Amino acid sequence: MVKKVVSALACLALIVSGGVAMSACGKSATVVESEQELVEAVQKGGDIRLGKDIVLSQGLTIANDVSIDLNNKKLGESIAYSDNNANDKSTMFYITGGGSLTVTGSGKVESDDLYVFWVNGSADKEANLVIENGSYKADCSVVYVTYGKAEVKGGTFKIENELHPEYIKYMLNMKDGNGIAGTASIVVTGGSFTGYDPANSLSETPAKNFVKEGYKSTVKDGVYTVTKA
Repeated sequence: MVKKVVSALACLALIVSGGVAMSACGKSATVVESEQELVEAVQKGGDIRLGKDIVLSQGLTIANDVSIDLNNKKLGESIAYSDNNANDKSTMFYITGGGSLTVTGSGKVESDDLYVFWVNGSADKEANLVIENGSYKADCSVVYVTYGKAEVKGGTFKIENELHPEYIKYMLNMKDGNGIAGTASIVVTGGSFTGYDPANSLSETPAKNFVKEGYKSTVKDGVYTVTKA
């Protein structure tokens, strides 16, 4: 059952006690424990919190304002992608025009096929993505922006693809022409990236620095971490 709960005290950190969630600053949050509940909550919009691990059998379209708290849970997928289907969005989260998605909380989001997040707005309706924390794994791109904005503030990121290990360079990726035109953008102010340097992203031609001015990317044992300069 989908549960709506409100905290008794505003502006307190989110906590779980006896299966009851209390949201920060007096805002209500929808706690979801199944794929169907997550689909319905995303369609309605607002604050969502994972109550259990969930495996998606379909991609989720974000067409309004949505915030998802991973809440130390895992979000995976068993979506059947087809390279021959031109309409296949090939992503767990498809953020379309007018859509805005913020992902918070510790937890895992893992895709075995192509993208985790695809930001694809339009000139009339922009699309936005904000990743505050969490752990993300894909086999091609964690974030792909064709039209709109993506901001990475934290989290850990990894690409795993035995057949195409070179895809690691597409961990954060923009549509080339739109990136040059300024209608697609990625800004990184935090996070750790295995084998990929967001300050020198080879996904773009020429290579692009996604790290915001005033921040820096440093590497240790093959992991690039972005912090304030």
